[in-house]
Amino acid sequence: EDIFFFETFKSIKKINLKNNIPVYIKENTESQNINISLIISGGELASPKEEKWQRTILINAFARKIQDEIWSLKRVGKFSGDTSIKAWTNEINSYINIICMKEDFELALQAVFNAIIYGEITPFIADNLVSEQAYQYHNKTSFLTNQLKYNALEYLYRNSDFKKIYDLDINVLEKTNYDSISLA
Repeated sequence: EDIFFFETFKSIKKINLKNNIPVYIKENTESQNINISLIISGGELASPKEEKWQRTILINAFARKIQDEIWSLKRVGKFSGDTSIKAWTNEINSYINIICMKEDFELALQAVFNAIIYGEITPFIADNLVSEQAYQYHNKTSFLTNQLKYNALEYLYRNSDFKKIYDLDINVLEKTNYDSISLA
């Protein structure tokens, strides 16, 4: 395992864009796919206390806009292969992972760019994402093991910003509406 890690680590190259955003590149000449991973700082700690899990909504909306851009390219026959897009948020970071064929790499980057610059979250998408996230959260916290875990973590982090993430007494997304999402 250690040899695999060190060999893989040595093959990763880092560059910085003009705006100082770091880009890491790892090439595998035997693969036909490219993996684009976006890491966005902030995670759930960036969500307002009264809008717990708002950051997850925003990341999922961004991933959906990227998917919409790729579907648009596929409809006009520009994007050739299948694409996998996954988004998730933890306490301190959010992630969007896009896997596409090598020949679609530039178009996938264009889709990300278009989603950032031109993507707009509609009220319909916002409502769907809020409902979906609230359902997932309530489903997850309905299990006793998760309730115990959240209570333990809330206690352990009682004197830090992490407390708000694990506080089961805060209603999830109750005060979240289209205006707060579009402003965020």
